Amino acid sequence: KSGRPPRVCLRREKQIADALRGWIACGLIQSAHDCSEGGLAVALSECCLSQERGRGAPKLLGAQVELAHQDGVRAEAMLFGESQARILVSVAKPFLPKVLGQAAILGISAARIGVVGGQLLRIRYGKSDYSWPLNDLHNAWWTAIRRRMESRPQTRSNTKT
Repeated sequence: KSGRPPRVCLRREKQIADALRGWIACGLIQSAHDCSEGGLAVALSECCLSQERGRGAPKLLGAQVELAHQDGVRAEAMLFGESQARILVSVAKPFLPKVLGQAAILGISAARIGVVGGQLLRIRYGKSDYSWPLNDLHNAWWTAIRRRMESRPQTRSNTKT
């Protein structure tokens, strides 16, 4: 709500999008999610909750993430920053060296930050260590509107009929 938004480099955005489309076309990428709304932590949470096996039967897929500490970057900025050109991708282990190698050749910053699996979303950054059971995350997400509506005070209309 205050301050300057992150600068946009359209050339870099296009370069990343082109590389991503190429990796997807070659079958190297299993999933991709931008970090533009809520940052990395929100993108990770959404990825853990986004698969459905059937109506009302979520398939929850955990992740364990360890982010390299960067001097001067607070955990809040690292986890919730909405800086430009940040995309979270999942890559099958055999394809990881190829994707990272091609990213380096293209001048795209990329790093392995964790693994997929389990019943938790766990994120470590420096001395900060966060962990959430997937069932709790899913429940909070699935019931958010209902809980908000139930928490609103009831008001009476002043209109007469």
